[in-house]
Amino acid sequence: MKKIFLSLTSVALIVAISSCNQAPTAMTADQINKKADSTVTVKAKEMTDNAGKECAANMAAAVKAKSDQIMAAAAAKAAATNGK
Repeated sequence: MKKIFLSLTSVALIVAISSCNQAPTAMTADQINKKADSTVTVKAKEMTDNAGKECAANMAAAVKAKSDQIMAAAAAKAAATNGK
């Protein structure tokens, strides 16, 4: 058990040290543009979807309010005509 643990620890240490010796590579202008375009596309889709959902919710509330207003006016007119 102890040998297995030491072996795994040794392998992990070797991998960590070998990865530290590599310098980070800078992105090219083309890679930056592609990454930016990808990010903008995803964010634009999310914003469009959220705006559509919000619009649908607001529209439903506005339609219900107007419908209630029309129904109240019709009920008041019916009550006024029945009272005469």
